[in-house]
Amino acid sequence: GGKRGRLMSFGFGGLVKKNREEKGLSMGLFADMAGLTKSSLRFTEIERTKPHFSAIVKICDAFNIDVVDFLEEKSQSKEIYKYSLKKAYLSILSSMPDALQANRALNYLYRKPSELDVSLRLLESDAEIFGLSLAEFLKRGRIYEK
Repeated sequence: GGKRGRLMSFGFGGLVKKNREEKGLSMGLFADMAGLTKSSLRFTEIERTKPHFSAIVKICDAFNIDVVDFLEEKSQSKEIYKYSLKKAYLSILSSMPDALQANRALNYLYRKPSELDVSLRLLESDAEIFGLSLAEFLKRGRIYEK
């Protein structure tokens, strides 16, 4: 398949591992900082599992980096954003001509009451359907926090 909507050439897990090692943090210590179990961090890093969005947020918080900046491998953002996946989907719906895609996204919104229980795999495939990179998709859900 095309690279549209995919993360990096080496994926989210590789990015986490690279950042963690650059900061000289052990897997156990970083897992504690991010509030994850060591085994879930290990599975994320070797890409055995695709983490949930809540885990992505926790990992980025522990790195003190914005989610979009992390996905785009930019320098650390000084601004702190919260993310609402519902807002991201609604923003796409409002600009989407294709009714079938709109129906799919609406069904999705009603099926998932929680903002943060969505897996990275689902987000990536939805972003791809909407013709966006994951970072572009998440930008639409940004809520600036002072």
